[in-house]
Parts: sequence; C-alpha cells; structure tokens
Amino acid sequence: MNRRWLAGAAAAALVTTWAGGRAHAVVLRYTPKAAAVHRYRVTAARALELTIEPLGDTSRTRIAFEVAVEVQCEQKVLAQTGEVTRVETRLLGGKGTTSMHGQTESIGIPTGRAVVEIDWRARATRVVDTVLEGKEASRPPGPWADLLTKWSQCWAFPEGDLKVGDTWSDRFTIPLPAGLPRVSKMSTKSQLLQLTSLQGRQCAKIRTTFSGPLELEGSDMGPFGSVGPTTGNLRGDLTWHYDYENSILVAAEGSADVDMSKFLQGPMGPGVPDHTQRTKMLMNVKAALAQ
Repeated sequence: MNRRWLAGAAAAALVTTWAGGRAHAVVLRYTPKAAAVHRYRVTAARALELTIEPLGDTSRTRIAFEVAVEVQCEQKVLAQTGEVTRVETRLLGGKGTTSMHGQTESIGIPTGRAVVEIDWRARATRVVDTVLEGKEASRPPGPWADLLTKWSQCWAFPEGDLKVGDTWSDRFTIPLPAGLPRVSKMSTKSQLLQLTSLQGRQCAKIRTTFSGPLELEGSDMGPFGSVGPTTGNLRGDLTWHYDYENSILVAAEGSADVDMSKFLQGPMGPGVPDHTQRTKMLMNVKAALAQ
C-alpha cells in the first residue's frame, strides 16, 4: 500500500513539474492586431570617425564628429496577408545636435515614412517604400534612416516555444533601400532572459547579439569619377521587451558598431586625389513605447 502511494505521489510530482515548466513556456509570434497604432520615443547617439588615405601617400586625414537625436515615431499596421504583415513607420520629427572639434550645433530632423513587410517570425522580408521629407532629407542618411528601415530587423523568433534561459540563432539578409549598404548573411543569437511585465504588459525580455558583412556595389558618377564597392562589418547587441500577447515592441536598448571602407577614384574635386575612405561608427539606441 505504501509503495503504491509513493509511486502515485512520485508520478503526480512529475506531472506537476512538467505542467509547471510548460506553464512558464511562451510562443513568440509577430501577429499584431489589424490597424493597430503605437507611438515611440527614440533616442540615438552616433560617434563617427572618417579616415581618408590618398593613393600612394602615407599621410592620413581623420575627421571625427558625433550626432545625437531624439525623435518621435509612429508605427501602424496597414494590412495582413497570410503570415505577412505590412507595417508603416512614420518619423514625426524631433531634435538633434552634431558636435565636432568641441563645437556643438543644432540640426534639423526630417519627417518621413517607411513601409516594410514583416513575417510571423518578425523578420523584415521587403522594404516596400521609403520617403524622407523636409530640407534635411537631402543630406546623407543619418540615424533616421536606421529608425525607418531597421525597426524590427535585428531579431527573429524561433518556430517552437521557449522557456527562460533558452537560446536560438538565425541567419538572413536585411533588405534596405537603394543607396544603403546591404547587410548580407546577418547572424543573430538570442536568449530569453525573463518573462516579466513592463508598462503593465506581459513581456518577454530578450537579449540579441548580431553581426554580418556590409556590402554595396560600386557606382560610376560620370564626370565626378567613380566609387568602388563598399565593404565592412556590422556587429552589436540589443536587449528588448516584447509584449508577446499583443505583438508589440515595448522597449529596446542596445548598441552597434560599423567598420567599412570604399575607394574613390577620378575628378572628385580640385586637389582631391584618388583615395580610400574608411568609416568607423559606434551607435547607441534606446526606444520606448509612449504610455
């Protein structure tokens, strides 16, 4: 009798343990509600060093500056077809500064929009449209270009369920608009750190590390010469809170560094020789859902 009772108790304990473990498992999907709209406050700081190395010359010119911006973004679900969601991210404007040689000045932030298609595993599959507006839109792409096109492209959910401590990896290509280096063969590794609450939402707290080569084909600029292929590497990490019940990014904070180079040849300007241009950049980003 005692043996039967003990065997039954042991079996019950095993079932309870299994059920408890499963109760703390979660399935991560990107299936937001139709027409959902959410607003975010995003801050980004970028430190950039540009080195110019003339061909056949050992001299180098280094230019270093920093850019910091604070912007408002709005994200809206436009349509859902099967397992793909079309999302529009609007850049609503903000403020920014640039610092160089100890001098700081204010800069304008363009408004704009990007439409991106994202699958159920939160992978951006296609950039449908990107538009920047305002007088700042004609400048070289700044942090706002990242905000518009990389909104949810540095992570991907696994197919199965997860428990705290589980890890998963992925490898994919990030689609970007013309003129920006393509991140091919992006490798990511993520870990579910905690199931917690933030802003009253049930969230999965996740840390993701990512890395991948940067590629951009060269271009012929006619009378202004030519630019050789851009090559380099991107790597970084991101800690983020994801409302897995409503498919909403609640908060994210991380950093990334870029190291890339390209060769410029031809009549770039009076006294400007053929040269290699190397760029090193460190960027820190923080985003939070507006309450």
